[in-house]
Amino acid sequence: MSARDDYVKHGERMTRPILDEVYQPLVKQQEILSRQMAVLKTLRNTMNECNFSPAFKSTSLLRSTPFRN
Repeated sequence: MSARDDYVKHGERMTRPILDEVYQPLVKQQEILSRQMAVLKTLRNTMNECNFSPAFKSTSLLRSTPFRN
């Protein structure tokens, strides 16, 4: 039984670093993706605000100036 327990412990020590090597880059990649998605959401919301309420329209601005033709 003790030899079997030693084998299981040795196997866990062998597997753990391999899992960490795979898992940690995935965690980093997920963090990067979530930040990028947050930036895209902010940009999309800003774009939608500009589409719905433009600061000025070029035609009305030109009509209100004294330099129109």
